Amino acid sequence: MEDDLTTLDDAVLAARMAEGDEQAVAVLYDRYATPAFSLALKVAGDPQRAADVVQRAFTRVWEDARQFDPRAGRFASWLLSIVNYLALSPAPRPVPVPVVAPRSRSAPWCPPRLSGGRAGGD
Repeated sequence: MEDDLTTLDDAVLAARMAEGDEQAVAVLYDRYATPAFSLALKVAGDPQRAADVVQRAFTRVWEDARQFDPRAGRFASWLLSIVNYLALSPAPRPVPVPVVAPRSRSAPWCPPRLSGGRAGGD
């Protein structure tokens, strides 16, 4: 029978998350997504940016789970400090995605309807 992770405390869940347990991070997300979003919204002032901050914070928590030390403080404090830091930091720049426009008629892969009825030629 599978464990009911919702009954475990944060320190145990964080330890399981550090071992790669995806269900543990899901339980922590369910517990803390709302307060994390509230803090991010208060600091960042924009709902879209706040949602991005929460996503990046939980990604960082997942990647850095081994750094969490329950003797140093509570998981919620650790998470919310990450949220606060990310919300105060400049928004990450969007990664430019190169857009290659088709060369219409001269492109051999161009569909006939885009090449004036002739596939692949002028």
